[in-house]
Amino acid sequence: MLTICICDDDQSVASELGEKIRMFMEKHQRDYRILTYTEGNKLLQQLSERPAGWIYLLDIVMPGVSGMEIARQIRGFDETAAILFLTSSTEYAVESYEVWASAYLIKPIKTKCLEEALLRLPMMKQPVPLSGLLLRERGIHKSVSYDSICCLESRRNKICISQNSGEHLEIYSTMQEMEQKLKGHSEFVRTHRSYMVNLRYIREISSEEIILSFGERIPLSKKYVSSVKTAYFHYVEDLFHNTKGGDGCHSI
Repeated sequence: MLTICICDDDQSVASELGEKIRMFMEKHQRDYRILTYTEGNKLLQQLSERPAGWIYLLDIVMPGVSGMEIARQIRGFDETAAILFLTSSTEYAVESYEVWASAYLIKPIKTKCLEEALLRLPMMKQPVPLSGLLLRERGIHKSVSYDSICCLESRRNKICISQNSGEHLEIYSTMQEMEQKLKGHSEFVRTHRSYMVNLRYIREISSEEIILSFGERIPLSKKYVSSVKTAYFHYVEDLFHNTKGGDGCHSI
């Protein structure tokens, strides 16, 4: 997972930058998280843990600790970190070379300039495919394995995701948005306007409900009965064929 750390004493600048980076990372399908600070001292407290390989976007001129001083401390324990300076002036350009800065971005920061700077970073050269569904929960981005998702339930403006571990995640989204995210994963089917299930966890199907392997009952509306039964039939059929050996016998 890539960690992108933004430090700018102007909250509006930090928020706008965070949104641009979020759109860039999701466009390039990267697993990431964004940390935002408006005070250099608070960022330095985080750096006491000496994290390695982060991407830092630092405002050079800030009250108290400057972005240049933060960069010097980063270089004291991590030569692999990517440092991008944010500034309204070019007067610190020469000094930025002392800490091997990857980019020097002039405010207001243009989206194109930001994206070009990010694409040049070594950690962005080799895309790491997502191992699962990319979700954002309480401001933290995480990747959840598709196989671990049992069902999804729409609750007003949130989606509750039940996992086989018993854990439940709540994110702000709609069922339509989740259908789009899961497009191409045929094991997920819609059973009701408020529910979607993973076929691998179905234990029983009736005309009105579905019982999952751990006992949870999911409503099945008339609109989806036929499509769910057909999808489940094909799923079981594929499972059967995939577990057969070359001699026509089941492999164990």
